[in-house]
Amino acid sequence: MTEAATRPAGKVCYCSVFAVHQTPYCVWSFDLRRDNLEFLNGIDPEFFHYLSKVHGANVNDEKDAHAAMSLRLAYHHGLETLFTLLAGALQAPEALVAWVPKCSNPKLRTIVEEIQNNNQSLLRILPVREVSWRGLSELINNFGVPSDVPDPVEGFAEIWTWFAHDFLSEPNRLELNSIKHGLRARFGGFSMKLDPKEGDSKNYEGSKFGTRFFVPSDSPSAPDGNCRLRRVAVNWIPQTLVDSLVLITMSLTNILTFLRKVNKDDMSNAKLNWPTSKDPLLSLVSTRTDVISAQIEEGVPAPKPLTRDEMLKLLSDRVATLTTPK
Repeated sequence: MTEAATRPAGKVCYCSVFAVHQTPYCVWSFDLRRDNLEFLNGIDPEFFHYLSKVHGANVNDEKDAHAAMSLRLAYHHGLETLFTLLAGALQAPEALVAWVPKCSNPKLRTIVEEIQNNNQSLLRILPVREVSWRGLSELINNFGVPSDVPDPVEGFAEIWTWFAHDFLSEPNRLELNSIKHGLRARFGGFSMKLDPKEGDSKNYEGSKFGTRFFVPSDSPSAPDGNCRLRRVAVNWIPQTLVDSLVLITMSLTNILTFLRKVNKDDMSNAKLNWPTSKDPLLSLVSTRTDVISAQIEEGVPAPKPLTRDEMLKLLSDRVATLTTPK
């Protein structure tokens, strides 16, 4: 944070330079530390714990579709919040209040992918030993725990790596969009059986819980605008989502405590969380079905792909024939 030479009305104006991925920004404020702490203290990690308890308690079987879908949506929301704060802590710990609104979802995914791949050229302000989930965890979760509890640095680094894989999954991204925009995902999981021409058939265990939805995909070798439909299905297990939301809550609590300390807040009410289980954190959320997702495209040909002008002409002709219902 830098004190600027400009002092309107006798006030000291501060600025902080940061990057969102590789794009530089400079935020100006009369009291950036105050604004950043107000922003950080307004984030309530317990929101996700609350959602896990409310919706998790209402999922008893596959008939409880509303609760199950709400639980899945809460998990997607939790992942996005977790990686927003982790990426923001790396790139702008003293200006997260400006970094978060400037970071679009596509940019956030790019940053998460670069951390997942240990890209050491990623612009950052936080003095991590290395750009990785382990590097971030070394700073955020470096606190003492009982000797019979797994190391929180290693445990949270592993769980963030696992969560990043889910966050970056293309079927999961499509699923989130299908639930969030238009509620166009149909509830229900699936199993799979393969019957090869030679050899024995093989069954892949699925789940009664999941989603199925359509995604338009471009037609190969056709002008832009020509598309065909692809069916996507995703499986998940409600209890794994509940446990994941608990670990997301713990992670967010520790990240926010760390960021408050970086911004010189009063730490008398600071909280730190870690599981009391002696089992590795990853074991709490790594239960998966044999088949996690599937995509089916029928390969429908476009006998005569239409150009953009042809599409507009057909639209114009159709509009001209419309009549107002009486």
